[in-house]
Parts: sequence; C-alpha cells; structure tokens
Amino acid sequence: MAFCFQLRFRYSNEINCDDMDADIEISTFNYPLKLIARDSDSLRHAKWLVIRGSQYTNSEEARRDGLRLHKMLLVSGVKRNAGIHCGPQEGDSISGLDILTENKIQLVGMDVKFRIGTPPRTFASKISPVGELSDEQLISAELINDSFFELSTEARFILRVSAIETLCKQGGRSSGVKKIIGDLLKGLDEGTPEGKEVAQILRQGKTESIGRACRSKIRKLLGKDAESEFDHLYPFRSKFLHEGVGRGALSDEADKALKLAIALLLHDLDD
Repeated sequence: MAFCFQLRFRYSNEINCDDMDADIEISTFNYPLKLIARDSDSLRHAKWLVIRGSQYTNSEEARRDGLRLHKMLLVSGVKRNAGIHCGPQEGDSISGLDILTENKIQLVGMDVKFRIGTPPRTFASKISPVGELSDEQLISAELINDSFFELSTEARFILRVSAIETLCKQGGRSSGVKKIIGDLLKGLDEGTPEGKEVAQILRQGKTESIGRACRSKIRKLLGKDAESEFDHLYPFRSKFLHEGVGRGALSDEADKALKLAIALLLHDLDD
C-alpha cells in the first residue's frame, strides 16, 4: 500500500499557471511532488493550494516529509516577502497536513484572495532545506507569514513587532540589581494590599523587560543601526496598544517592522 501527504496552505500571491496542477521539484525530496489547486480548476484562481508528496511506503515516512515541508514553506515565505499559512502546529500535528493512502485523496474548497503572479517553478525554487526550528522561531515565522494576508495596517504592525519579541528571551538583571531588590523586599511589609503590590513590582524587576531583551538581541545579531531602528518603532507599539494612538498612520512602521523581523529571524536561524 502506498501513502502520500497533502499539505494545504494559503499563499498571499497568485500562482501564475492556468493548469489545475503542476509537477514541482524541491531539493532534498526523493519522491514526486505536485502543486494542486484545492478549490478551483486552475492554480491561478485557487484560493487554497495543496502540495502532495506520494509513493511513500509507510505513513510515518509521509508524515515526516510533510512536517519538514511545513517548516520549509514558512521560512521560504519569510525570505520571499510573501505570506504562506499552513495552519497551527501542535507537536507533530498540523491542521493543514493529511496523511492518506493514495486511493483516498480528497480536496475541499475554502475562501481567500490573492494578488501577484508566481510561476509554479519559481514558487518551488524558493523552497529550500532548513534545520530544526525552535518553538520561538516557528512562531515568529508564522507571525511574519500571517502578516501578509488581508489585515489592517495596525494588525500587520503588531504581528511583525510580536514576531521580533517572540525571538527575544528575557534574561535576568545583574547580581547587583537583584541584591538591591532582595534588600528592599526584606524590609517590606507584605501584610497590606499596597505592600503586596509593591513586592510584586519588585519581583518582576528581577527580569529584564521585553523591550530591553529585544534591543540586546537585535544589537548582537544585527548591529547598533538596527537597534536604533527598533528604538524608533517600539514606542509606536505601546502607544497604539495602550492609548489607541496611530490608527491609520502605521503603514511605514509596519514596513520597517517587517524588514527588521525578517532580518532578525534569518540571522537567528543562522546563529
């Protein structure tokens, strides 16, 4: 019995082909791959697409390659500045991945819009092997890809800044700062609501802020100019989320956040 995987996904651009399917070649895959219009009679007008890998001798081998292709698609979307959405991943399960015997293939339609054209071979040529992605890298790639779909400018900006934040682990403060915080806590009366609140604020101070963590990682991987760019962008995020300032006026910031998020993720993958 032969098995296949089917990985369905949205692509924020249009596939420039009037056929319903096309054979594609992606490096490191030993079995044939086919790009298929999931809900239309042409790749050009399809709203959802499928990549099918076939001729697997067992279901686990098909699942392994489907999961591998999922990560490759996400990173290729980041590199080509075009969103690819396959659905969320939980462990070894992805909502857009089906493992089937080759006589039980089904395609069901859904609804999304597209823009610019990409020939099938060009689409496939930009999908290259990637190593293991950490949970943070996977989430960052998903956020960047999702930001290309039909969203408000503000939502795109927030998603792209969040993609940066996801990659930046908050570290602890210096030993000197921790000691001062510890001394303050020892002399604090936590028996009152006010005392408890102050104690909570002090304990939170033992960990650096997410903004500080972002600046540190951006400076390390991208340099001081990129850190300055982030310093310019980050207040827009806070003002919009907490004060509603910037609605309808964050287009340039969204574009700058995209460039910074992509650069940080790609450098993080190589680090």
